[in-house]
Amino acid sequence: VAGHAPFAENDLLFTDAGFFHFFTFKLLAGNPATALQAPFSVVLSQRMATKYFGDQDPVGKTLRIKTDSTYLYQVTGVAADAPSNSSITFNFLASVSSLRAMPEVAALIKSQPVGGGSFKTYFKLQQPADTTKLQRTLQLLAAKQEAAEKETFVLTALPNIHLQANFGDFANTKYIKIFPLVAGLILILALINYMSLSTARSTIRAKEIGVRKVFGAGR
Repeated sequence: VAGHAPFAENDLLFTDAGFFHFFTFKLLAGNPATALQAPFSVVLSQRMATKYFGDQDPVGKTLRIKTDSTYLYQVTGVAADAPSNSSITFNFLASVSSLRAMPEVAALIKSQPVGGGSFKTYFKLQQPADTTKLQRTLQLLAAKQEAAEKETFVLTALPNIHLQANFGDFANTKYIKIFPLVAGLILILALINYMSLSTARSTIRAKEIGVRKVFGAGR
């Protein structure tokens, strides 16, 4: 809610204070080190900033955002719109500390086992190709779970997330492989159809020539 006009929006992400240090998204206004530090802080995409505040500077202003409940957030920054091919898209970036300040969510977080919920965790490695130590640590963490069904944690390199991740709105390599097969099948059907039409036209033409010869027509 901006002023008195409510809007239904998508792509509200809760993230920690290191978001702009970790990723390369550009912060156009605000302090990247503190913009997502305090509870109920929110950074708007450039498109959302224009939609809600027009030509005004939105930093320092407030928005009422309703998830399960409605809370008042302070705008602490404006970020450049995420590229259309990015695996991370957002309209609003809210501080993850906001969740701990919501009574209805804080209790849920404490009761969730490791791996519960829809949180995504990213790691930045000094040696990206060497994931052995981190993978071992994740498996030790998984082994400590008390759930009846143990989780298995698998690392996926950021460039491969779009095609290999099994969560979120990402593509699936199975569909990528199916598309060429479907295209090939359509091409084969088109060729068969073309050959059938050509054969039918040849037959009609042959009958036409035969009729003309019967009546004495020349070539």
